[in-house]
Amino acid sequence: MQARTVEQIAEVERKYEELQQQLRADAAAREAVAAARKAEQRWQQSRALATSSAYDAGVSAVAKATAVRVGATAGLRALGGEASDKILQSVRELLKSRSTLKSEANGVKILDGSQEGSYEWVTINYLLGNLGRTYQDTVGIVDLGGGSVQMAYAISKNAASRAPSLPAGQDNYVNEMYLKGSKYYLYVHSYLHYGLLATRAEILKATEDSGNPCILEGFDG
Repeated sequence: MQARTVEQIAEVERKYEELQQQLRADAAAREAVAAARKAEQRWQQSRALATSSAYDAGVSAVAKATAVRVGATAGLRALGGEASDKILQSVRELLKSRSTLKSEANGVKILDGSQEGSYEWVTINYLLGNLGRTYQDTVGIVDLGGGSVQMAYAISKNAASRAPSLPAGQDNYVNEMYLKGSKYYLYVHSYLHYGLLATRAEILKATEDSGNPCILEGFDG
């Protein structure tokens, strides 16, 4: 009788421990679901942040007539194909449904390397107050991105005239730009796959079988 009682107690304790484990697992699952929902909400909010902030910054009648432009860079240039098209279409649909700014289908596209470098040069020199001055008064830029590296700087008219011609379909070495009453000859070059993340991926590929002293064994990120 006593042995049976001990067995019953042990069985109750075992079931109790199983129940506790199940409750802990359920709690962990609920926490994971809640975290996933919060992450989804943050993602949705971040996607709408740029458009809502832009609208709030220009609260006026002209805001609805202000066009919004989205230019994808090296990540989508390298991705290419159907995957990049789906991403661009998703952004177009978001702008159309969520943004109060004027959105157009051709306002969302993939920038080529020359455009990306040129826009970066314009942005930096605008912020520094250099636009409208001579090309010697501007600064050059080097941008180490995730998928590519851009280099851009203004050169003289004489130097621009000596730039080599490139085959059709390739980005020109030199672009002409008119900004604040001044004409600039801008040397721009983009090095696709030389960005920080792209370079890391290539290093991991090259050392996949031999290992890498700078990276923990088994790491593939």
